[in-house]
Amino acid sequence: MNKLTRHFDENTERSGIYWGNVRHRRFGAITHEFSYQLYMMGLDLDEIEQTTARSLVFGTRWFNPIRFVETDYVPEKTFNGDESLGNHESQINDKTSNSYKTQNSIEPKTLKQRIALKVKSLGGQWSESNRVTMLAQCRCFGIYFSPINCFFCFDENLECRYMLAEVSNTPWRERHYYLIDMQQELKAKKDFHVSPFMDLDMTYHWKIKPPSRRTLVHIENHRDEQYPGDKKVFDATLALEKQPMTASDIRQTLIRTPAMTTKVVLGIYYQALKLFIKKVPFVSHPDSVSKPPQYKN
Repeated sequence: MNKLTRHFDENTERSGIYWGNVRHRRFGAITHEFSYQLYMMGLDLDEIEQTTARSLVFGTRWFNPIRFVETDYVPEKTFNGDESLGNHESQINDKTSNSYKTQNSIEPKTLKQRIALKVKSLGGQWSESNRVTMLAQCRCFGIYFSPINCFFCFDENLECRYMLAEVSNTPWRERHYYLIDMQQELKAKKDFHVSPFMDLDMTYHWKIKPPSRRTLVHIENHRDEQYPGDKKVFDATLALEKQPMTASDIRQTLIRTPAMTTKVVLGIYYQALKLFIKKVPFVSHPDSVSKPPQYKN
């Protein structure tokens, strides 16, 4: 093993452990708010070998308590029309996958290849030869769950060109992707059913600070124009600060929060129970009803 991979140089290494808070706020007739502490792994995909070599706590092998599994992210099944991903996602990616195979005679294998193909399928242009930093959850004692993974795609000038957001909805185990062009207005129509307590008739407004010493991902849900009253009905803020990835810091991360992914899942269901008790209207998954749910005040 190359001994050089065991040290951390905070001036050159782009990967880190990002600690901070996530906050959700619901506005309107029934308000709700919560905030809790968490960490996410900020991994430069060109540094995976060196960052996973310095500690037995974090790695790619089955026995590592915090484990990076490349196939957990932007999986190949999102390119072959897998029905579990929803019809809209399948139609887009099946066409893109066929085009990719025709032009390249191979299927996307590495995570960087899959990210590049996903960016292309959503209308962007980005080369896998450039840098990408992912902000995501890794497996904790074999358990993987992450409501959102963010892939920050940099250009040849090391400017963040896109953020690819991989969003999961908890009970349905579906994934959806939003491509945010950092050089354009940071808006996207909500077209994926994430919560059973919120419908689709809204637009996301993003505020994004790519990973550096700090990172910020802030999302506001604004009602579509046909609805009266205040337009902002919800926001979520992920504000994190970078910590080094020394062996000691990785070990302390495990001691401090030994089961991050389990904490995230339990937190989601706990907050859902609170919304249910507050009698927030339940919104069925669009695929399970004959017509879309109507907006309720």
